[in-house]
Amino acid sequence: MKRFDLTFKGDILPDFDPDEVREGLAELFGINDELVLDELFSGDSFVLRSGLDRRSAADYFRKIAQLGGKAELVTRIVPDHQDSESDVVTKLESDQAHTDAQPETLHKDIDYYPSGEKSGSEPAAPDDSHREPTIDTGPSAAEVLQRLQGLQQEAEEDHNSKLRHLETLKAEVKQQTSAALEDIKQHREQVLLTAQDETTRLEKQEREIREQYERDIALLDEEEEAQASRLSRELQQLEAQYREQQEDLATSRTQLRQDRTQLCEAADARIRALEEEIAATRAQCEQDVAAIDKLLQEKDVSSDSLEQGYSEQTGSAQTLHQDTLEELEARKREATRQYEEQREAIRQRQQEQDRHREERLTGLWEDEEKNQHQAQDRLKQLEVTRKREEQALKQRLERLRAEEEKVRKGELSLP
Repeated sequence: MKRFDLTFKGDILPDFDPDEVREGLAELFGINDELVLDELFSGDSFVLRSGLDRRSAADYFRKIAQLGGKAELVTRIVPDHQDSESDVVTKLESDQAHTDAQPETLHKDIDYYPSGEKSGSEPAAPDDSHREPTIDTGPSAAEVLQRLQGLQQEAEEDHNSKLRHLETLKAEVKQQTSAALEDIKQHREQVLLTAQDETTRLEKQEREIREQYERDIALLDEEEEAQASRLSRELQQLEAQYREQQEDLATSRTQLRQDRTQLCEAADARIRALEEEIAATRAQCEQDVAAIDKLLQEKDVSSDSLEQGYSEQTGSAQTLHQDTLEELEARKREATRQYEEQREAIRQRQQEQDRHREERLTGLWEDEEKNQHQAQDRLKQLEVTRKREEQALKQRLERLRAEEEKVRKGELSLP
């Protein structure tokens, strides 16, 4: 009848955690001994289940694959009376080990064998027709000791090779981490220099805008002073003209009053001198007085017109000055508003630049911390692997020494 042996060499499928695979296989096969687990993942080939039918073999193969392990099925033909399954975890020997009925082992659960005797292929069926009975005296104690010493030396060399490989990996991780940190440092310095250049450019632009604003304000102030000075000069000229006209008018009034007084005195004299000419002289005098009064009235009207014209000119000049001042104030407010808008735009750009710089620096710091954590995790994992390899080597050496001691004392039967 065709049966299957379920073998395992410690291989793990990609994208699976080795620790989780160890735990899953230990739970699936009920392995509680860490030493047995270490041997199971040492790279040697072990028979996890033997004599399985097709369905059981496929079921175990699928479960191990789901856990992340890479198992193999070895087909063999067994007689009907040996149709049974074995749960003992044993190490694969040569093809003869599959055909012998009860092979002796150096250990109750795990069987060590010389290098070169691993076999994961299908064993050949024994040919009983051509076998002749022979007496197997077995190897001597010296050969067993020599074999154990060879295994011990191989284990030490394998351990040293693994340690050198771990040290190489550790050096590579440190070198990669240093290169990544140096990369991040240079990138961060470049970002800082770029941000500093951008800040300097924005500050220069702000200074130029402020200087332009101050120049515009100075020009507006100068224009305002020039307008005020021109208006002041015009007001002074109008006031001087008004004073001159007032003086001319006062002079004319004084002269007219003097002329009237003189005419009255002359009329009185003539009246006293020539009483006979009183009526004619009085009439003439009244005419002259009426004429003078008319002239006085005209002078008064002219004075009122002059005052009204001066008031109108003064009001027009003040209105023009007020309009000019309001226009200058409006231009000044517009220039101030434009300056504030440009300054606010620059401030917003500066804040955006600072925020962008902080985000990039934060991203770089996070990358740096992530690389450091990954490097530390990798180093810790390598250290755990190294300790595990050292522990496994120590245990194997202790076993080999114990087996060697038993062989020397004759307490262990020879294979």
